Amino acid sequence: MNFHGGELLENKKAERVLEELLPRELLYDLGLYIQTCAHIELYICALICEMEDLKIHSDTWIERHVGLRKMPTESLLKALRRTGESATHKDMIPRDQFNELVDWLLQYVSNRHIAVHGAFFKTPENEFRVNYWHLDKSQTPHVRQIEQTVITHDLAHDLISDADRILRILFGVLKTLRAVGQASSTC
Repeated sequence: MNFHGGELLENKKAERVLEELLPRELLYDLGLYIQTCAHIELYICALICEMEDLKIHSDTWIERHVGLRKMPTESLLKALRRTGESATHKDMIPRDQFNELVDWLLQYVSNRHIAVHGAFFKTPENEFRVNYWHLDKSQTPHVRQIEQTVITHDLAHDLISDADRILRILFGVLKTLRAVGQASSTC
């Protein structure tokens, strides 16, 4: 067998197997969503460092930032909540808005996991679905189950819009804290 795989494509116009299996718009939307989530995580790491009053790009800031980037997503979100509860800049972030943001992130982190770890496909009925393993923690012992969720155009765009909204909020908060830090360091 030729491992280049060219003979496996039925649609000779498709350059990649996934381009044959899924429409480019879905692939684009998936990539956009995953990158938005990646940037949310990056900004959360920077925000935690800022709320801990670490000097940006100092050795301590870099060590903390790298350590945060290595954390599983749920652990990172819990670290964000803990840091927010004891942050010296808490007046800059209204407590109720901060808690609402962290609650939203914790509630919908599974969407990020599904996008990153799920396999998307088209059914014979022309539906798009994502196949992924789900850990059902409601049972003891925990049980792994395969889930196959229908993905609609509207759902994809709602998820992208919501993730973009969160990214904009994080960017705004981070920008405010850095501006405060720079203004206070010159006084």
